[in-house]
Amino acid sequence: MLPLCQHNQPSFLLFRARRIYKRHQRDPKLVREKRKAAAATGALACEVCGFDFEAAYGGLGAGYIEVHHTKPVHMLTPGTKTKLADLALLCANCHRMMHRKQSPIDLELLGNLIPEKVN
Repeated sequence: MLPLCQHNQPSFLLFRARRIYKRHQRDPKLVREKRKAAAATGALACEVCGFDFEAAYGGLGAGYIEVHHTKPVHMLTPGTKTKLADLALLCANCHRMMHRKQSPIDLELLGNLIPEKVN
């Protein structure tokens, strides 16, 4: 448990961010819906670079893709509902790059940094 402190102290802000994150963690049902919707329109490929786990790894990669919040979870207000449009399908590399900076990186901007995309 974090020590008691003034509301503007870092430990309070960290506690508040963790509490908000816990409240807005990905809903497994919503993640399944996002994957299902993408699979219905084609392959589960990274929205930034086009990487397709099934094409690369065969059956082992079938149905695998990471799901990313396009609106940072720590910035959501209590009661905010995440919609499918607020989620992006990303490969592990692009997902890590999205989290390299504190401020959100636009999917298109990240894609423009990749010299050769898969598709």
